[in-house]
Formats: sequence, structure tokens, C-alpha cells
Amino acid sequence: MRSATWFTLAGLLTSVSVAGQNTQNPPFVLPDSVRMLSDLTYAAPGAEPLTLDLFLPRQGNGSVPGIVFVSCGGWITGSKSQFWRQSVYLATHGFVSAATQCRLAPAARFPDQLNDAIAAVRWLRDHAKERGVDPTRIAIAGASSGGYLAALVGSNLWNGSDWSGAPPNARVQAAVVFNGVLDVSGFDTLPTVRTNLTNFLGAARDENPTLWLFASPLTHVSPDAAPVLLLHGTNDTTVPYSQSAAMQRRLQGAGVKAELFTAEGAGHGFFNQPPWYEPSIAAAAEFLRTVFR
Repeated sequence: MRSATWFTLAGLLTSVSVAGQNTQNPPFVLPDSVRMLSDLTYAAPGAEPLTLDLFLPRQGNGSVPGIVFVSCGGWITGSKSQFWRQSVYLATHGFVSAATQCRLAPAARFPDQLNDAIAAVRWLRDHAKERGVDPTRIAIAGASSGGYLAALVGSNLWNGSDWSGAPPNARVQAAVVFNGVLDVSGFDTLPTVRTNLTNFLGAARDENPTLWLFASPLTHVSPDAAPVLLLHGTNDTTVPYSQSAAMQRRLQGAGVKAELFTAEGAGHGFFNQPPWYEPSIAAAAEFLRTVFR
């Protein structure tokens, strides 16, 4: 199959505006079966509140699983609309989906974005009864640098300051990672990536190699990690496919359920367009149904 168009890490995940949603393939459509609640504040760590858009199935019996999508491009850009389409897809399949924004580098540095992602998980759990969500079945998802954040949250080890273990309300029961950055310590070969990571972490790798290791999801794999679905294209020239393969091996070695969806011949961002859009989100839905069954 043809590979997806290759993008830089920063440029790929810069989401389109609401007006530009109809330029996506497939375009964003809000079906009658899904209700969208916009601009709900989930945290206020600074002068500007952080908001999310919530997608809820209009019909459902009892509590359903919830999923938080983390929108982040190269740690320096992002928009909630990035995962509107995937959020709607899952809402039509019986999930409550939250599409979030987070603070951006260089103004916000590690671990600010990680704490923002966890704040969104906490918000969804705190509002579970009100929104028809089962608080014992919450997942997190993201792509590229957003996948990096989803993998860190999915470790279930971060307590806000160190890796001694996440409190119960910050834990997730599954993670979905699209072409995620999983080994920061060994990943700065592209000039754009090197610059973005330095801005995000506050130091170049040779200046603080311990920090780069500390901030790598691969470093924090343990039996506490949530089950993970990794999705990656074999021709990804921005984030190597080998990162997801290594993460799967490490997770399975720790006794954690870890599946790898391989998009043969696909590049970075393959999941955003045909021929991989439908198969990738369908695989995510099936994985989550299996985990939450």
C-alpha cells in the first residue's frame, strides 16, 4: 500500500481549525447519534484554563468506557480538533471521548504536559457519574508527541513529581499510541526533533542525559503499566517504527498486554488519512473493547 505523506514532527500534528475540518480525509462530521460539548475546563494550571471537547453517545445503557485523546504536535503545537474524528468514531461505538489541549513548549516544559494529560484523566473520572462514564474503564490515547504523553500516563507510575506510582484517580486501564515517541534518550537525529525536545525538556541531551532518560516512556515500563495498543508505519522517517517494536517487547517482558498494529509502507501520521484511517481507529476500538470487556 502507498505510504502516507511524510511530515515533520511539529507540522504533522498541528491540527486544522474548525473551518478546516472539512479538508480532512475523511472530513469531520458530527452524527445525530453523538452529542458534543465544547470548551469544558478541565484544569487551570496557569493564566489560561485548559479545555476539552466531550463526545457522548446519545443512547446508552449504564456507564460506558471513557477515553482521553491528547492533542500535541512536536510538544510545541496542538488543537483539540486534532482527534475530533476519532472521538466521534469511538462515541458511535459506545465510548465517551474527550479531545484535550495541553500547555505547549517552550513556555511549558516537562513535566507540565504530562501533568496536563493526567489532569484530563482525573477530570473525566471525577465527572464519570455525570457523563455516564465507568470510572474503572478509562483509556488514554495520542499520536507522536501526544503518543509520548499517552505512553507516560499509561505507565501508571507518575505521581506528579517522580515515578513512585500514580494515585488511583490518575491511573488508566488502557493506552492507544499512534506512532509514539517512546525512547527520548535515543531520539534526536532530526534537527527539528532535536530542537523541539530541547525546548520541551529545557536542556540538550549532552547537557542533561539523565533528564532525557528520565523522560523516556521506555524507561518506565513495569507490570503496573496499562495494556497498550501501539500503531506505527514501517516507513515512518520521523519516529522510527523500531520504537514501537521495542516498546512492545519491553511491555510484554514485564507481563503487560501489548499489541502492535503495523501499517506496512506507511509514514508518519498514517492514521489520519486513507487507506489507514479506518483500519487504525477500528483496531483501536476493538482493542479497547477487548480490554474493557
